[in-house]
Amino acid sequence: MLHWHTCWYFCLISSSVSFADTIPNATGAVASDVQSDHVMTSIKLNGKAPEEGQFTFNLLKDGVVVDTAENDADGNVFFLKKKLAEENANYTIQLVTKEEDKDKIIYGETSKNVNVVVKEAEEQVGNYDNAIDFYATNDAVGNIKVHYKINGKEGSTTAYCINTDVGLKQHRRIEPIKDPDDETLAKYIVSQFYDWEGTYADANRNGKTVAVGAGMNTVDIQHTYKFKGYAYDVKTNNIVSELQTTYNTSSISDLLRKALYYNEYKFNPGSVQVDRYRDGKNAYGYSVQAVAEKDLKNPYYYNRVKQNMVWAVTGGMWGRMRVHYRYDGAIYQGREVHNMVLDEQYSILPANFKSHMQKVVSTVQVPENYHVMIFRNDYNPTQPVAFGYLDDGSGGTRKD
Repeated sequence: MLHWHTCWYFCLISSSVSFADTIPNATGAVASDVQSDHVMTSIKLNGKAPEEGQFTFNLLKDGVVVDTAENDADGNVFFLKKKLAEENANYTIQLVTKEEDKDKIIYGETSKNVNVVVKEAEEQVGNYDNAIDFYATNDAVGNIKVHYKINGKEGSTTAYCINTDVGLKQHRRIEPIKDPDDETLAKYIVSQFYDWEGTYADANRNGKTVAVGAGMNTVDIQHTYKFKGYAYDVKTNNIVSELQTTYNTSSISDLLRKALYYNEYKFNPGSVQVDRYRDGKNAYGYSVQAVAEKDLKNPYYYNRVKQNMVWAVTGGMWGRMRVHYRYDGAIYQGREVHNMVLDEQYSILPANFKSHMQKVVSTVQVPENYHVMIFRNDYNPTQPVAFGYLDDGSGGTRKD
């Protein structure tokens, strides 16, 4: 893991700008090929975040620019994935001054030397071809780990569920499938449009409560509840073709590959667009914040965001987490109150990231040596999971 530590100050005639300590959270695929994709510093203007893109910074080595970044809307400065020439060396972060600002800004310190240090805390391994004894676990927040043995040593790596409608059975033996083709992958992602309308009809007909899902995403349907419609329509008759249409692609395997690569190397919370429903208002017309928006501001929940991004490209928008509206009997201003289920102000949703993932899959370029593993368990059906990894055919580092 790389660590940058610095603090800058410079003055404007009518405003003050300060740079907070950098957040030490950049990673590299292998020790000799260090790459950064996380926050390196943050900036505030009069105690608040400046306008997005207001300031530009260069990362230099021996006077040569190796990366450039602008501040985002939260004041964070990200240096996106660029290869650094040396793993333990001095680099310079430099503010790019603008000629048109020379009469408005008196610049003090505009650059800072930082020492980039690699601390090896990862298992040195080759590829996963010789790994055995795979099983998966998850924590209270839902973060999934795939555990394995390789060359007599135990290891683990972060993974993501690829099917919203199947629960994880921890510690069950799972079998890997490397680089699945579309036909194979289609067997493990969400298999069909979830019939919420039929589920409500069953509850109405049988006169009893029906519970759908598990944990925080459980939906209780009383026999008095009336289904009112889906929040978005489908254009095709199956999940695979809906994914292909939504993301303008012929390959669902390529979708998953890009989503996993983005999560590991390109994720930037400050650039994520969250899709909202009813213009961000609840059934009574009051503005509400989506859980997705809250999670993007808290690093503790970043993996939950990433999980929903993966679900967005593996059918999660149309499975049991498909957004719909129902009438529970409430009347407001003489009209029925149509409640959103699952409600974005209480649950993070795959559909919150539809637009963002459309952008991701249209812009992200994945190296040829990036591979995907999915896992199955035919005898004890469990939640299918997946992770991606870089493999250049030689030994390297693997993340926890």
